[in-house]
Amino acid sequence: IDIPTFLIEEFSMLFKVANKFYKPKLIISDNRIYHNLIFKIWSAICQENKTSIIISNHGGSITQGSIDYMGFDESISDTFITWTKPIMKKHFQLPPLKYYNTKKKQKVNPNKILSIVGVDTERYTYRCQVGPKSGQIWLHHNQIIKFYNALGMRYKNITRMRPYPDCGRGLSKIYEKEMGKENVSSKGSFEDFIDKSSLVICTYPETTFSDCIARNIPVILIYPKSLWQIHPQMIEIYEILFSANLIFHDPIKLAKYINHIFLDLESWWNSKKVRNAIKNYENQALNISGNYLNDWISFIRSKSK
Repeated sequence: IDIPTFLIEEFSMLFKVANKFYKPKLIISDNRIYHNLIFKIWSAICQENKTSIIISNHGGSITQGSIDYMGFDESISDTFITWTKPIMKKHFQLPPLKYYNTKKKQKVNPNKILSIVGVDTERYTYRCQVGPKSGQIWLHHNQIIKFYNALGMRYKNITRMRPYPDCGRGLSKIYEKEMGKENVSSKGSFEDFIDKSSLVICTYPETTFSDCIARNIPVILIYPKSLWQIHPQMIEIYEILFSANLIFHDPIKLAKYINHIFLDLESWWNSKKVRNAIKNYENQALNISGNYLNDWISFIRSKSK
């Protein structure tokens, strides 16, 4: 009863359309497998004709390998490419091509801008998933506002909020009322926003955190711990980041910590404890290497034989 009527009544037509397409020996997909109906049917037809299907993760952080898709990726693929260390049988770690041309910053941006990257999700829940769903997003929102209000006026004046693309709640307008219109901005690209930041406060443990690490931009995570499940094999990475004060769950403690480190971010970001935590994260959860294309080409060739 959960299958859309359209899929039942029009399946013959959809099958005929998908069956006309070329059937390759190998299919590599990141997220079309979730959103494109014809692609789903076509890839299933191809798989029945002995086509190998490889799904590539299109983002990554410490939540990788959680029950986010309830094993969907692994059940329909021959191999699942991950950013993080393999924690399931079909996983294979490769460097994320997203960061192929990304240049690491040598020094902390002297602009003295404290940036907050917000999060939002669909208003209505349509499946089980790691992270906030529906009204749970307000736990994130309240945490952000508590953090902002706990900052001293010196830091409030240099804080910039980047709301997540609107999912129907109008959070941008709400943040403008609570933080001041001049402190909230969705203009320009996300990359430009974090590039101009001295320190980024990331409010959810997913790709945005990796974006900053890949660019060597100082970043700290804060999020409601109860909303994000982490796979047991990723707990060690989480604990190392947490002990290095790169993860917080208490907005008041984070605000106090910002007051402590912000005037000398360079020393803090390059301290031994922080660098060791970042290096561990890169090795296990990001896999940034100098052989992006070679690694991918070798992998694809091995799967094409």
